[in-house]
Formats: sequence, C-alpha cells, structure tokens
Amino acid sequence: MTLRFTGGISTSGEITANPQFSSAPTDEFFSSVTLLMHMEDATDVIGNSTSNTGVTFAAGQFNNAGVFDGNDWIDITPSSGFDLSASDFTAECWFNTSTGTGFHEMLSSWAYSINERSWLIWVNAGNLFVNLSSDGTLGTSISFGGTSVSDGNYHHVALVRSGSDYDLFLDGTLNDSENGYGNIFAGTSLTIGAPPVVFDENFIGDIDDVRITKGVARYTSNFAVPTEEFLDQ
Repeated sequence: MTLRFTGGISTSGEITANPQFSSAPTDEFFSSVTLLMHMEDATDVIGNSTSNTGVTFAAGQFNNAGVFDGNDWIDITPSSGFDLSASDFTAECWFNTSTGTGFHEMLSSWAYSINERSWLIWVNAGNLFVNLSSDGTLGTSISFGGTSVSDGNYHHVALVRSGSDYDLFLDGTLNDSENGYGNIFAGTSLTIGAPPVVFDENFIGDIDDVRITKGVARYTSNFAVPTEEFLDQ
C-alpha cells in the first residue's frame, strides 16, 4: 500500500518502493577479489593491469567475451594477490570451446618454462582438467578432471581450495576433487589463454567473466551458476 499524508491525515493504498532508498546488490566477498575481468575489452579489469596480445572481443555469455584464436593471450601484471599458495581461494570463469584436440590453457599460473608451476585450468583434447604443483616443478604436480567440454556451449568452471582440499566445479556441479594436497607453489603470475612467460598452448574459444577470490572458498557444494555477470562492488 502507499501511504499518503495530507494535513496530518494518512490514507492507505499500495506501498511502492522509493528508488532513492533502494541499494544495488553487492558481493559480500568483494574485498577479497584480486582480479575481476568482465571481458568487455582488455582494459575492463579490476585488481591489476593487463597486456593484451591479439585478443578480440565479441558477444559472450554476458555482454562481451574475449575471443581467443590460438595465437593470443592476456597477461596480467604479477601480483601478491595471485599468490594462492597457502590460502583458500576460488578461480572461476565462463568459457566456450569446440576444439577437441591439443593442449589449451585457459587460466594459468603455470610458468613451466621457469619451474614456477602453481595452478592451471586447461583443456586437453576437448576435456577439462586442473593441474596443481606444490613446489613449482612437474615432479610434484597432479592433474584431475577429464570431462568433455568441447561442445561449443558456454560452461562455468570454478577451481576452489578449502583447507587442503581442491574441488573442480563444472556448471555448478562438483566434477572432481583432490583431497589433502595442501599448499601449492607461491606463484604470482597469471595469464588468460596461455601459460605465463612462453605464451604457447594457447586457448581456442571464448572466455568471459574471470574472477579470482583469495582467502575465500566460494563454493563448497553444488550451486546454481550465476545468471548475470559477477558483481563489481
């Protein structure tokens, strides 16, 4: 009902909200976000600066997405905010690929050429995988996952650390886990669409709405995937 006040007398009807007092939705963990890219363009980034090599932008899951053709990448300036070695974290994005052959790195803190491997979300022969390394070398690394994703549709992927356990979620459903692995290498590099430093094994497809949250395991069980782009406040 709407309350109307006239000469000290109120009359009742339908109550309507005054937009002046309504507040925009907020992300309760936004203060822990160390990277957020909606991928409207290469400058659409919260948390750090970027260097774009060849990535173009076109309609994606939400507004624009980065279009990766296998020869391009977005390199993020190294930051302590990307050192996820000893804390809970959530690394997530939307992606779309129809490529069923080869190695293609999506979100990578996996500088293998200088033995600074930390974590990696990638597609191998059309199947989704996560790699982890405890000391930067290949000898201590593990890989898990393996579900086919090369169907040309958008998928949401999230790598979540909670305590010493790591979970891979695909489209809101727990896909695979590695329990008890513990700390990973203290990498500070991050590249979208390729491994840092050498920039090969490039992604082929689209990547949208990339977010890194340090110190927070956002998802610990199956969840409803976002229906809008990630909040930026």
